[in-house]
Amino acid sequence: MEFRKLRQLDSESGGVTLPKEQLREAGLLDEHGRVDGGCYVRIEQTDEAEWKIRAVGE
Repeated sequence: MEFRKLRQLDSESGGVTLPKEQLREAGLLDEHGRVDGGCYVRIEQTDEAEWKIRAVGE
């Protein structure tokens, strides 16, 4: 299990980073190793302080 720090992104949101190796394995990076701009994620709050993140197509 990995721990990531929650960060302030702007006045309305916070975020965490996802390991690039795991993004690569999921096919979510382009040929230059950057996040594919056509990828969206669905974020569902499943419980208090618990979320599920799923990659979805365009």
